[in-house]
Amino acid sequence: MVPHFKGMIIMAVDSSKPDVQKMSEERNVEGLIKALEYRQQNYEVAAAVRQNAAISLGEIGDNRAVKPLIKALAALPYRGYDIPHSAMDALCKIGKPAVDSLIIALGCDPSEHVRWRAAKCLGKICDNSAVEPLINALLYDKRPGVRQFAAEALGNIGDMRAFIPLKTAVSDCDSLVHDWAEWALNKLRLF
Repeated sequence: MVPHFKGMIIMAVDSSKPDVQKMSEERNVEGLIKALEYRQQNYEVAAAVRQNAAISLGEIGDNRAVKPLIKALAALPYRGYDIPHSAMDALCKIGKPAVDSLIIALGCDPSEHVRWRAAKCLGKICDNSAVEPLINALLYDKRPGVRQFAAEALGNIGDMRAFIPLKTAVSDCDSLVHDWAEWALNKLRLF
């Protein structure tokens, strides 16, 4: 069999795969949200579809995508496909309309990966309404990764309400939390 025919046969068999490029060009947000949850036996193909859907949703910037993108923060990276990172980028591009849902994820999601990714997004969006929830995460979350990214986010936002909680976090038993709290304090001193 000629190799390029083999590829053509595979493409013909896999006609159920969402056409993310077409949906993106048509600004089909609902279709892209469905593609964000696409599953099939070949996980690599599914991961590529899901990552490209997340990227497209970020480029479109429609707030209907916020909750599905937050759900995608729980996905695991797979062989060069980083769905959670693409979802984070998309949420940051959506910006302020994503803040309330990110705050809820930061405070309530059972997955520490979702919580630290939410904190990282909030630090990139830099909305002052996230300061108190980030302080709570910094002081009370049991997972050091969440506390670490809460400290980073607070430094990026630059709100002085975080000064005393960050000074407290410098004493954290986790060295990364300690280091990021010091970094954030130094950044606050520059504002």
